[in-house]
Amino acid sequence: MCGEMSEKDHSQSLVRIKLKKYLSDSFALIKTDFMKIKYVLLAAGIYILIVKRFLHKMCPFVLLTGYPCPLCGMTRAFFALFRGDFKTAWEIHPFACILVVVILILAIRRYIFHKEIRNIRKIMILMSAGIVFLYVYRMMFCFDGVPPMSYYSDNLIHRIMTGLMP
Repeated sequence: MCGEMSEKDHSQSLVRIKLKKYLSDSFALIKTDFMKIKYVLLAAGIYILIVKRFLHKMCPFVLLTGYPCPLCGMTRAFFALFRGDFKTAWEIHPFACILVVVILILAIRRYIFHKEIRNIRKIMILMSAGIVFLYVYRMMFCFDGVPPMSYYSDNLIHRIMTGLMP
């Protein structure tokens, strides 16, 4: 009886082993996925460091044209979401809220249920189309000078044009 394991202890041990394997598989998936995009993450990090340090703005579209890009306001909207201020996040950029929900659904499917994410291209195309549609709508009806829908006169095209004009 001393060396024997009770049925309850045995089943708890099996649950622990299965949980350990499950978590190990989940972390392996996360590591594999991050390794697939490591150069994209590295390039994005370098871009952020260089552009923020020397140009003091992040968006190349704004730096070039002075007009907000389709994703302008997304960072501020994400920060509002992380503070729990959903109303402000929605007002700044509604797609930040939608994107967080989509990412959570995809992450749960991939890392908790261990299912492949099918139709990722279709999801990305739909999200991109929605962002462009929202951008056109905002440019037509909401371009009121309130950030993120503001014109920045210190842009490259403006500086080139004023430098070329007599």
